[in-house]
Amino acid sequence: MLKLLIVDDERLVRQLIQICVDWEEIGFTVVGTAATAEEGLEKVEELHPDVLFTDVRMPGQTGLDLARTVVERYPSIKVVVISGYDEFAYVNEGLKIGIFDYLLKPISEEALQQTGCKVRDAILEERRHNEEFQRYKREFEQNYKAIREKNISRLVYSQNVELVAENLKVFGIELQEACFQAAVLEYSFGEEFGSEEELITSFQAREILEAFFRQYSHIYFFERSYPYIVMLNNEMQSGFEALCRELCKVLADQGLFVRIGIGGFYRDLRQLSVSYREAKTALTYGFTKKSGECISISELPEKETDDSWLKKNQIQNYAYYIGQGMIPEAKNQIREIYSSLRGQVLSRDQAIFQTANLVIETYAAAGELHISAEELEQGRMSTLARVLQIHDLEEMEQCVLELLDRLMLAFRRKNEEHNSGVVETVEDYIQENYFYPDISLAQMAQMVYVNPNYLSRAFKKKTGKTFREYLQDLRMEKAMVLLRNTALKAYEVAEKVGIRDPNYFSVCFKKKFGYSVQDLDRRGTEAKTDGT
Repeated sequence: MLKLLIVDDERLVRQLIQICVDWEEIGFTVVGTAATAEEGLEKVEELHPDVLFTDVRMPGQTGLDLARTVVERYPSIKVVVISGYDEFAYVNEGLKIGIFDYLLKPISEEALQQTGCKVRDAILEERRHNEEFQRYKREFEQNYKAIREKNISRLVYSQNVELVAENLKVFGIELQEACFQAAVLEYSFGEEFGSEEELITSFQAREILEAFFRQYSHIYFFERSYPYIVMLNNEMQSGFEALCRELCKVLADQGLFVRIGIGGFYRDLRQLSVSYREAKTALTYGFTKKSGECISISELPEKETDDSWLKKNQIQNYAYYIGQGMIPEAKNQIREIYSSLRGQVLSRDQAIFQTANLVIETYAAAGELHISAEELEQGRMSTLARVLQIHDLEEMEQCVLELLDRLMLAFRRKNEEHNSGVVETVEDYIQENYFYPDISLAQMAQMVYVNPNYLSRAFKKKTGKTFREYLQDLRMEKAMVLLRNTALKAYEVAEKVGIRDPNYFSVCFKKKFGYSVQDLDRRGTEAKTDGT
């Protein structure tokens, strides 16, 4: 409801104005009345009406005096003066000082209501315009930084950078001449985030960035898109690269994953876009840099690194270790490979390509570990999909190491029951065929269709002895039985238990029992004599 104040020295007129129109129906509340201009001004200051109806001719100060004071002090209040036909000069003067409208006596109900609706509509329209203006003002103030940065960004995107530089003066930016350089900062937590987490990270990075550069009025920045911020240097002696390296450390200390690519320094504003592209290139090929490090375009080789990042023997050794089930050795080889990659200049695409090749090589070699083809294929596809989403070389290395751990677990799970049966089969064969001199671990592995290294580990785990120790112990035990219960000579017994060299047999015998075959013969002779 709009508030209406009525000022007239005639009580009947005041009452007439109040009752002849249903003010509430048209949006008004009559908040007060006054009989003089002086009283009317007091009511204005007390009640703060939206509309003032005042008679022109009143004792003391006139309604025109009241109108003049109200218009000057409270320009938002709409003043309507009431006059007779012979007082039109007052009305004309009132129009000059800014009254809204006038009513002629005698006042009709229809004219009064029409004037009320007219002033109401005018006030509501003004308020709507004012609210809209305030909204635009608030939006501009809230988005001032974004608008300013949008215009700064045009320095590297626009075809007419001279015009852009001129427009930036509106924001208090006066570019110096002959000194232009760009850098691109990449920031994140090193993980995949949703929109809410990205927004929080962006705010955190921006707060640190704004605080860091607050004292450097010649450095401007704008946020291209998450997670990149572009920085523009406009001072030759600023030590910009040193500042970038310091900023990297500050952001890294706050737990952010950050790298900065730095472009070249140019004297022509039109070449700022060249510096910007160089900064992006440096960032792209600085993928092997750790968090908190910068890479300048000047650090990149003149020619891109070719595809021979890894030595052939590294891949061959890695595949061999996996095929032999030597997972610890394979993991050490991976660490060596990625240590080598970190010493090179690679883009993310190149690092992904190399890591994907290692994953494929891993699964190809893992075919010898008796893991089901279905399990291998499923794991290969999910691992490759993960590699494509990784944004850090350290994480790529960890991905391959975790892959090796999973393969080893799958291998052990698949062969846990089979292992025991394999060793038992080998034990049974040795028990029945120990006298064959050519029995070997390789022969046994081929017989049970497993890798020799794997069989050696499984055999030692189950029996507590190596294959060679187990076979030698069995042969010596069989030899002892023959020496005690037959008249065979030592060399004959050696042949019977699968040992061609009598001297080697004698060495093995003494090592097993602690005395020689001759000592055994003497003990037997002494025992017979004592029995006689």
